[in-house]
Amino acid sequence: MPITAPPAFAGQQPNEKTLMIMHRHWLVFLRTLANFVLLGLVPGAIVVFLILTYHWSLASGSFSFTLLSMAAVIYYLFWWILLYGFWLDYSLDMFVITDQRVIDIEQTGLFDRTTAELDLSRVQDVTSEVKGFFPTMFHYGNVYIQTAGEKERFIFEQVPNPDQVVKTILSLTNLVEKKQTPALNPVPKQNPPVKS
Repeated sequence: MPITAPPAFAGQQPNEKTLMIMHRHWLVFLRTLANFVLLGLVPGAIVVFLILTYHWSLASGSFSFTLLSMAAVIYYLFWWILLYGFWLDYSLDMFVITDQRVIDIEQTGLFDRTTAELDLSRVQDVTSEVKGFFPTMFHYGNVYIQTAGEKERFIFEQVPNPDQVVKTILSLTNLVEKKQTPALNPVPKQNPPVKS
């Protein structure tokens, strides 16, 4: 019995080779994480402000201490839930390129996932866009795939090395076109019938 490798992603077809699996660039999540760290410092900053400005004291066991402790627990509970939601969105969003199609898997909520796929034979144009200082320095950006179908643009957002992704998709598209174009066999020349 031959051993087969498990599929690289959900929905992979048996005769399909996965060439690239990408997530958004790590710097995108790092920016979000930095914002969450700043939000995590807000309650401490408020307490320090109240202590320094109003000479507010927090005696253990007092009503204000209990109230502040409960508020901090609720705040950080929501903080962790939101951080986990952003991590899930980052880690479960995938952009897949196979030898037959391009797949965009978007996690838009905790229980909401959208999968869009496009056959390479339908690709008309592929472009990349890198805007801004950090995307230029860290080589990430958007890849736009123009199609002939209903959804005119297929977008891979904030992927690493967008130029390489464009080259890969275009080379695969060329290979698919060559396979689909029948070889032109010249029709043998026939001599006209001789009239007697």
